[in-house]
Amino acid sequence: MKDLAKRPIPIPNALTQPFWDGAKADKLVIQRCQLCHVFYQPPVDVCMDCLARGNTSTLSFETVSGKGVIYGHTLVHDTRLGGFEEILPYPVVLVELEEQKGLILNANMPDTDPSEIHSDVPVEVYFIDIGSGMKLPEFRLVNS
Repeated sequence: MKDLAKRPIPIPNALTQPFWDGAKADKLVIQRCQLCHVFYQPPVDVCMDCLARGNTSTLSFETVSGKGVIYGHTLVHDTRLGGFEEILPYPVVLVELEEQKGLILNANMPDTDPSEIHSDVPVEVYFIDIGSGMKLPEFRLVNS
C-alpha cells in the first residue's frame, strides 16, 4: 500500500477553495462564467471571454462529469519533490474534459501502466485521500 500521507498537502486560497471542497466530496468542480458559460481551470478573477468580474454569482463552480480524453502526458522520474518516491516513475496527464474544448486539467495517473497512456484515450476522474482532510483528483482509463 502506498503511503499517501507523505504527499504534499495543497494549500487552497480564496480562488481555489471551491475546487478543493468539491474534491473532498468526491466531485470535480470547475469554475464557470454564468454570463458566457466558459469554464476555467485554474480559476480566474475575471472571465477572459466576456470580462465579467469574479464573484460567486458570476464566476461560480459547477460539478462536471470528470470524463475526458488524454491531451498530453509525461512520465515523472524526478525525486526532488518528496512524497512520491513510492510511485516513481509515475505518469502525469493533461486531460481535456468533455465539457469544453480546451478545458485542460493536469493530474497524476499512477495506477496505470504507462504503455497504455496515449493521446485521445478516454479517462475518468477518481479521488484519493491524502490525509489532513484533503483529496486529490487522479485519472484512470475508462473500461471499454
